[in-house]
Amino acid sequence: KAVLSEPEISRLLEGKRIKAREIHYKSLLGNELDLEIYTAPLLNKEGMVHGIILMAVDITEPIAAGKELRESERKYRRLYESMRDGFVLMDMKKHIVEFNSFFLTMTGYSSEEVIWMKNIREIVPEKWYEKVDDIIRNQILVQGYSDVFEIEYRRKDNSKFPVEVRLFLNKDQQGNDEGMWAIVRDITERKKMEHEMKHMNTILEQKVEQKTKELQERVKELERFYKATIDRELRMKEMRTQIEDLEKEMEKMNK
Repeated sequence: KAVLSEPEISRLLEGKRIKAREIHYKSLLGNELDLEIYTAPLLNKEGMVHGIILMAVDITEPIAAGKELRESERKYRRLYESMRDGFVLMDMKKHIVEFNSFFLTMTGYSSEEVIWMKNIREIVPEKWYEKVDDIIRNQILVQGYSDVFEIEYRRKDNSKFPVEVRLFLNKDQQGNDEGMWAIVRDITERKKMEHEMKHMNTILEQKVEQKTKELQERVKELERFYKATIDRELRMKEMRTQIEDLEKEMEKMNK
């Protein structure tokens, strides 16, 4: 495969410099290389072109590294966008820098509306400010991440919904605090299930309590019946004894 095309050779012969270009080259030994080619005309004393200077730089490894990096970024972006959690990157002043599509689905905002937000607090009700600030101060800045905590978010339609959040500190190459990653999970359905479970447990407890009372009343009734039966048996036994005593007395009298 020719390194230079005919138009490029013509420009060189006219004394014009050719910019660097990349080619994929296969050597006679079968090795495949990526090369960056630099060319310039070679002039004689009279200023006439009598040759071409050509320099080839092996950029196989940088090209491969770039491909790996792009593939890694592509996989990361696909994972980032396919997660069923909201991801938000904020600077240390809580300005939103980056977010994934599910964060938009969760909140109902468009990407343009989120970009123009002054602060993430625009979607966090004021009653949670103190809690979040305390977590940043005592967890994020101390250990670099937070425990999972629950707050609320406000959708575009102003409705509120519960979320589960975990924050991670993001640092720059110099090790300075640059921002925070937030992993946000909508727990509306979980809270609904917890509420339903709590309601069902309350009903169950009430039914158990009612059934327990009924059983206790039944036991008392059986105890009363048993006591009455025993008392009657005792009275019957006593009467039989008295009758037997009277019969014995009558037999003595008849003798």
